[in-house]
Amino acid sequence: MRAPRILLVALLLVANAAPAMTQSIARYVRYSHGGTASYGLLDAGGRQVRELRGDPFANTALTGRTFALSDVRLLAPVAPSKVIAVGLNYQSHLGERPPARYPGLFTKYPTSIIASGEPIPLTSDAANVHYEGEMVIVIGRRAKNVAREDAKSHIFGVTAGNDVSERSWQRADLQWFRAKSSDGFGPIGPAIVTGLNYDDLLLQTRLNGTVVQSQRTRDLIFSVADIVSYVSHYVTLEPGDVIFTGTPGTTQQMKAGDVVEVELEGVGVLTNRVTQSSTPPPTIVAAGTVTPPSSPPMASGGFPIHSTDRPQPPVVRPPAFAGPRPAPADAIVLFDGTSLDQWRSTAEGHGPARWKVADGYMEIVRGAGSIETVQEFGDAQLHIEWMTPSPPRGEGGGGAEPRQQRRLPHGSL
Repeated sequence: MRAPRILLVALLLVANAAPAMTQSIARYVRYSHGGTASYGLLDAGGRQVRELRGDPFANTALTGRTFALSDVRLLAPVAPSKVIAVGLNYQSHLGERPPARYPGLFTKYPTSIIASGEPIPLTSDAANVHYEGEMVIVIGRRAKNVAREDAKSHIFGVTAGNDVSERSWQRADLQWFRAKSSDGFGPIGPAIVTGLNYDDLLLQTRLNGTVVQSQRTRDLIFSVADIVSYVSHYVTLEPGDVIFTGTPGTTQQMKAGDVVEVELEGVGVLTNRVTQSSTPPPTIVAAGTVTPPSSPPMASGGFPIHSTDRPQPPVVRPPAFAGPRPAPADAIVLFDGTSLDQWRSTAEGHGPARWKVADGYMEIVRGAGSIETVQEFGDAQLHIEWMTPSPPRGEGGGGAEPRQQRRLPHGSL
């Protein structure tokens, strides 16, 4: 007699990552009111700012004063003493090149930092300026020679950033002084948010409303903890210092009038319009100047600088749940997208399955153990389908795909 087919419908196996921090989620802003710069806490609705005494990195307290957000001018959410950045930290930005053995670092000047809403001011000789949407780490405690496992305790929160870059200057100059550190080349904001799982946030960049970069921060080659630990080995990080963590995919040239938006999940949207000066630069050229070499310049880690001729990576858009597929007449439906009644824990005592159901999918709960079917089957064919919420590093894809069809005892997972 033919063994019954068991159809497990629309099963999504997603391990819930452990929270990156134990803090509650809070949104900190820096603002100007009456000519005075202050830090504040945004309320849940994002319409009121509660003033803080001092900065949020020490034992601060509320002053009791509250302002409507519309009555203040938002500044960059922090005034860092150091601005550090990691290059080539997504495989989708590297293309076919292998990753470096250690984070490739460079610096930007604090004067490059501007707020959301401020213009990105290009000089008249800036001819090939690109956006680079990034997640930015904000340090909360002094960090020196910090071990990787302790790095997160030194992080206050994250914000969105745009590592504005002039590609021609990157190739022509001895260092990236003007290519990365010109005034206004470091927009960050609109807020610093604590308590987010910054190891898995969606990062998107839009140019004039079109999505041009989209990837999750779990695809970073060097993680947030890796970066903080590595940087602190060489440089003492102080509260309020920021680290740009790298940009995904490829980038495009911006021009005067363009509007660039960088959105980081849970943080908000950093928005800046590009402007350009008409003032010509000073003509300072040394006698006997030679033409720069034609060989590709090298970036930190020993790899050629950003190639911009690769196709743009597909936008990460998790498909909407359209409901389970109809089960064949002879199938035993173990999961219909709404209930785990047909499943139990494999632990001693076989209690209820401690996984979750969300948006029509079954989600793994970390630490909850494995599950098995309540009904036992001697030899059955288990047909598994699942959907990936985002493509593998640097690749497109996603969608429901039958991945396995195998014989399993007792239908255990």
